[in-house]
Amino acid sequence: MKIINIKKIVGVLVMLSLTFMVFASAPKLAANTPVTPNNTKQEFRAAWASHLIGSMPAYTSESQFKARATEILDILEYYNFNAIIMHLRTHNNAYYVSELSPKAAAFANVNFNTFDPMLWFIEETHKRGMEFHGWLNPYRLGTNYVGTMPAENPASNPANILSYNGASILNPGLPHVRDFVSDTIVEILERYPVDAIHFDDYFYINLGANGSTSGSNNILNEPDQQTFVTYGSGYNTSSAPSKADWRRHQVNLMVESVSNTIKNFNQANNTHVQFGISPTGIYKNGNGVVTYDGNIPITSGSDTGGQTHYSSYLFADSVKWATEGWIDYLLPQSYWANSHPIASYNKIMTWWNDVFKYLDVNLYSGIGIYMADGTGNTYGWQTNNNEMKNQLEFIKGLENVQGSSVYSYNFVDSAYKGSSAKSATQMQNAKSTWGDIAVLPELKSMAQIMPGKVTNLKHVNGTLSFNKAVDAKQYYVYRSKTALNFTNAEIVEVIRSSDNIINYQTGDLNNEYTYAVRALSYSNTLGDAVTILNPANDTRLNVVEGASIRTAPNETNQSLRFYAQFDDVLGQTEQGFYM
Repeated sequence: MKIINIKKIVGVLVMLSLTFMVFASAPKLAANTPVTPNNTKQEFRAAWASHLIGSMPAYTSESQFKARATEILDILEYYNFNAIIMHLRTHNNAYYVSELSPKAAAFANVNFNTFDPMLWFIEETHKRGMEFHGWLNPYRLGTNYVGTMPAENPASNPANILSYNGASILNPGLPHVRDFVSDTIVEILERYPVDAIHFDDYFYINLGANGSTSGSNNILNEPDQQTFVTYGSGYNTSSAPSKADWRRHQVNLMVESVSNTIKNFNQANNTHVQFGISPTGIYKNGNGVVTYDGNIPITSGSDTGGQTHYSSYLFADSVKWATEGWIDYLLPQSYWANSHPIASYNKIMTWWNDVFKYLDVNLYSGIGIYMADGTGNTYGWQTNNNEMKNQLEFIKGLENVQGSSVYSYNFVDSAYKGSSAKSATQMQNAKSTWGDIAVLPELKSMAQIMPGKVTNLKHVNGTLSFNKAVDAKQYYVYRSKTALNFTNAEIVEVIRSSDNIINYQTGDLNNEYTYAVRALSYSNTLGDAVTILNPANDTRLNVVEGASIRTAPNETNQSLRFYAQFDDVLGQTEQGFYM
């Protein structure tokens, strides 16, 4: 009969207990999640900000600028916005280092040799996992600059300028003006890591005929007629409708040139700068029906009756820009209330949604919260305290709309600070639609870059750490006390860092949460997750029955054998150890 050494068995059991204690208190290590549930919504949430409208005061000192910029980012972050559209060029001036344009008047006190405000602002925006879109007006002129106009700038020569009733623009019909616009963008891209170049709705302006192509006062009488005659080969220079087509073509040439400039820069520098335009909300007035010739939308226009940007005096063919793939996103200024009798928000955005059905271009919606404080009749903006909330919820149900931008940041700011204005009520009532962190939307126009997974993910003493992933722009940290479903509600942090090792302080000293990290690439493609499980949620680990104590006559080779079996999805079968 074999005699079992009780002391040895007790010793083995003590060792096993200690082993389990060590296992329970050891740092949690990562387990790859092979297929991440597709429950995370991607959405663009932005606001327009500008010195021109008082979003920031004129520059007085580095500390003053940093304090205000930080406050703006704090407030945007409070509302879970993920982008800012910031004016860099308002009237052929520069809020940046430039040899082509004069310094903006609001930056008169800036010494770029010691501090570059916008470069710092961009870097701080990125640290928060937010995008910085540089807002430029390509043609608009003004006197709000300091110093002299550089000779390289077309505005230095009056022959390049079109003016009427106190407003002036660079002449869009001149080839060297188009070249200058592209050169200006290269100048910005070479120094400033903006995520996008953004134009608003200023193209042609009213030059006397208000865009009319009929009657005695029409666009043939406007001051660019000689330009039309000089550069209008192939057009009828005695026809106002033909001149309207020519003007649209001039703007198209500029947009195409800027698009090629940005794409060439991206290719040469391995960057992914976007090109976005925000025209007025109505393209054409029509019956609201959209059909398709292959992937190309065919339409007479939206079921509306307001000013259009295709004609009127802007002469901007935004649908062509999108169908040609010249832009990465379009952000129509769909500012009106849904109850507006001739420019209903829902009708406008439904039409845009249909136009973009087959286009590889992102579509966002401009939200006109400023109308809530307007003095005229802005319909639901003044009579329905949930107008903004309803608009945001409506576009969430549109398949081809990926987000929105608020005009302007000023109303976001005043709402945060407790304003009693109607716009503040709109903001507060809409806040729930931004309740969770949103992941930036994938860019349909760019080749998809699938980011790698983070490696060496660990959670030790309240610090989550991991090694950077390949092709990562930034990272989203998820956590939950139960099993992760990868919803936006589970995202607790956005980290934009190029460091090889990245740390995030969780404050979770007792390992109460399950964590996951997902990388986002420069095409805003969201990668698969790497997960650290809360021990209470770890259903991957199962004790295999059959652990045994083996003995030998000479009381050697006695051991307790322990098995731990993992789920098949881990690519492992079983692991064990002897004592």
